[in-house]
Amino acid sequence: MQQHAGQRAHCSQCEAGRYAAETGLTACGACSSGRFATKGSEACTLCSAGTYAAMGAGSCDACAAGRFESQIGKTECRSCLRTEYSATSGSKSCSRCPPRHRTDS
Repeated sequence: MQQHAGQRAHCSQCEAGRYAAETGLTACGACSSGRFATKGSEACTLCSAGTYAAMGAGSCDACAAGRFESQIGKTECRSCLRTEYSATSGSKSCSRCPPRHRTDS
């Protein structure tokens, strides 16, 4: 059977980073910055604290060591102050060095 222009043979799921909230759409929308969507999503989800995402992301990335984010839905992580540190990735806050210690520069 020959297909003609305008005929659709199947429906496809939206790719990661994109969503379709309604039926019958011809295109999927991109998630805004600070949100993500897995393949086939009906909506985008806010990134949790300690993570961030650029526009059209399929997942959120953890803040790197030395950076943090305390709020949800962010597009980047903040740097710890010079007197604070964050030793692990995905931090929601930074800590002050204990007495008789200093941060690495």
